Amino acid sequence: MIKRITFLLLLPAVLLSAIPGLAQEKDGYITNPAFSFRTDKGLLLNVQLLSDPEKMPALYAAQIITTVCSDSLCKPVNLRVYWNLLGHFVDYKTPENQPLTKFDHVVFTAADHKKLHVILADDRSMLKDYEAEDMIDRSVKVYSGKVDGVTGATSKSFQDVVVPGAVYTVHTLWHIVNGPVAARILEHTRKLLDDRLIRSMLTSGNVDYQRFILTELPDAQLKNFVPDIIGLIAGKDEWIPLLALEKIPGARWKDAAAQQLILHNFPGLRLEVQNTLLQKLKEQPLHTAALKILVHSLDKLDKHQVDKVFDLLATNILFIDEALEKDLSAQAGSNPLIAPRVDEILKSARRRP
Repeated sequence: MIKRITFLLLLPAVLLSAIPGLAQEKDGYITNPAFSFRTDKGLLLNVQLLSDPEKMPALYAAQIITTVCSDSLCKPVNLRVYWNLLGHFVDYKTPENQPLTKFDHVVFTAADHKKLHVILADDRSMLKDYEAEDMIDRSVKVYSGKVDGVTGATSKSFQDVVVPGAVYTVHTLWHIVNGPVAARILEHTRKLLDDRLIRSMLTSGNVDYQRFILTELPDAQLKNFVPDIIGLIAGKDEWIPLLALEKIPGARWKDAAAQQLILHNFPGLRLEVQNTLLQKLKEQPLHTAALKILVHSLDKLDKHQVDKVFDLLATNILFIDEALEKDLSAQAGSNPLIAPRVDEILKSARRRP
């Protein structure tokens, strides 16, 4: 029987299928071999790819069964580890009859599991620079109450990056989970990238996936996903919307339909994204639908942004039709502060050829 330990991502328990070479996770993930990898300690990992029922790659998994120290004070570990498509740790689970234990075979508490999850998810942990023995203070003796043995206490310098009483377990697992196997997982994912997976990663809501696609794929390949990239502009992440703006091909900025799609969520965009977008629009002829969105956003913008919108209107007088003139007049009626600018635009529009 499998006991779940879940904090950041709910993953199904394993249910082996009767079909050789194929397993199906309880909630529908299909498991197939991805690659085998041997760690620098000689541990063989048979890494599997988990796909959803539509055969979309979702996760990687491997069973880790290994000793963690050379004496009887530590029990071997047995757990199934999950990584995402970039090789980042996301979860683990243990058999109910083989729980993770600490010094003196004390079973991990819920708080211990939570801390271990956070530790394993930190691929930049200081653990990468130290051996387990370096983390033990031999001047402080800790005696076992269950076996004939003694060990040192955890050095205070490392107490924040280990589970108390489980230095060897944490150190061993961190170096397996975040070791070279993580790079091999990413390498394997690169080979799987097709249009379907790329689109799935862009629209996943996972900013790491989105950043990977936007920064790792050549612009020539990204042009096939312009609508999906435009959809990222409205995201709340600090960088992804700005990165998405940079990845929209120049020719698409001149397209009327693309302009409308780009500006669709303009009033709700973060201030920095709005300003970057207004700056980019200075370089393009703007069609009527795009101008209409900007005009309808005037009451939600600050003074500097309002000035930029009117500059864009002045530059694109030829695209101001009668309906947009009425919209501008309505805006002036509800906001007397912009009335002089509106009058200038309307006079220019009526003088056009």
